[in-house]
Amino acid sequence: REALASPGAKLLQSGNAIDLKKWSNAVGATAERGGCLLAHDLATAVEGGREPSEGAAERVKALLLFSVGVAYGALRERLGIAIEGG
Repeated sequence: REALASPGAKLLQSGNAIDLKKWSNAVGATAERGGCLLAHDLATAVEGGREPSEGAAERVKALLLFSVGVAYGALRERLGIAIEGG
């Protein structure tokens, strides 16, 4: 909590508008990526994340692109949960 106090105070003092919907969507997308990464199951990550909403198709597309990307495999390997090719 203390680590966020200073950046939070600076943000509020800056006078910039805070887009909570955009922030909330980014947090949700991060959670979905984490779920997909750990479960190695796209359907579970999509269904377990959030209630269906307006941007659902775009969220699924972004998650699908993440799941087939280089970063996905690299992260699973780094976490020691990669599936070895055979």
